[in-house]
Amino acid sequence: MVKEPDLKAFKQQLLARQQKLADLIQPKADRVDDKGHKSADQQAQIEWSQINKALKRIEDGTFGQCVVCGEAITHARLSAYPHTPFCGSCVNP
Repeated sequence: MVKEPDLKAFKQQLLARQQKLADLIQPKADRVDDKGHKSADQQAQIEWSQINKALKRIEDGTFGQCVVCGEAITHARLSAYPHTPFCGSCVNP
């Protein structure tokens, strides 16, 4: 379980990152370059969605729990990827 001070810090990190992404996201159709790679805008939209889901998990009280197995996500993993919904075991089975 993530402690309250850590939870607030993660929420602030997520909100700050979300604000930065807002500057990158453009209201245009999905773009793919000539080699089939997703545009930076598309990547930003994906991360935006992941952050929104993480913020919802904070509100629901499930932040820090793996959505697959229910085990705790390590503090180190959350520090590196605060929007992750998976523990290390489930992301690398």
